[in-house]
Amino acid sequence: MAHRSLGLAFAVALLFPAFGCQFDSQKLEQRSCQSADTCEEGFVCCHGYCVLRVTCSDGGAADFTVDQGPDTTNPALDKDGDGILDADDNCPDVSNTSQQDADKDKVGDLCDCAPTDETFSKTLLKVSDFDDAALFTAVESGSNWSIVTQGSQGLLRQGSADGLQRSKATTATMTSYLATATLLFRQSGNDGLSIPTDNISMAGILVRGGKLAEGTGDGYYCGVDLANWRIAIGRTSGSDLADGTLNLVADPFSDPGKSISQGVQINQPYKIEFRVVGDQLNCEVVLADNSRITTSATDSTLTSGEMALFTVGAAADYETVTICGNE
Repeated sequence: MAHRSLGLAFAVALLFPAFGCQFDSQKLEQRSCQSADTCEEGFVCCHGYCVLRVTCSDGGAADFTVDQGPDTTNPALDKDGDGILDADDNCPDVSNTSQQDADKDKVGDLCDCAPTDETFSKTLLKVSDFDDAALFTAVESGSNWSIVTQGSQGLLRQGSADGLQRSKATTATMTSYLATATLLFRQSGNDGLSIPTDNISMAGILVRGGKLAEGTGDGYYCGVDLANWRIAIGRTSGSDLADGTLNLVADPFSDPGKSISQGVQINQPYKIEFRVVGDQLNCEVVLADNSRITTSATDSTLTSGEMALFTVGAAADYETVTICGNE
């Protein structure tokens, strides 16, 4: 039997001379392999076959010749390496094996700008730390918008507490918006407006803006009012700003705005979410305890436009800004 075993090993070696490998004739049923860890101890995967380490001329480092099916690690097929081919992946650039899609819009939650709102999925602007001043351009000549760094956190700071100050984002004109921003007040000031008659100290998001220039411009405003402890929606159009007017749009279920019973504090973060689709305006604030206060309005005065940040009668810092749009 010993002679027959040697003969078989010799014959196999002749069949695969280019591989530089020699089979162990005692375990021929275990020869096929796809990686080194599929071979038993003392053996290596040499060109797709388990062989004794000393009989493989390249130590098993050569490419395998066994057909392993589709190469899911190929960036052209599976860029994020989550095992799901790009053609079937609802989030091909971010690994998401679960493929979770809460709003069923066929865009995975991990790469969906608004994972619970099927109207929006595309991220138009996402600034988690501000390192490019060109993303926001000051509108008023007296605006004092700047990028500052506090620790590792970048901030977009508006330093003037008086008057109306706006900073336009570099986004295209749109009809529908879901814009969010996290802000905190540093100081209250004088709004310089004749209407509303009560002074407001407000900071927030402007959408559907147009003709934005010093002392003029259209837009819908969603913001937190430090002076009056509320969240409110406003609008300017035509000669409003020249006349010193910011129209607070009435919530159909209350006075303009909604009261924040906990109060509004200096140096406390507030997350603002402004959703505008058609004539429906929805302005929401997320408080420090994660509770939400929402005010809504119906208005069709402005149908499309740009996005901006604004303060009126207040100095504020913006820590994060995200703008979601339609695909």
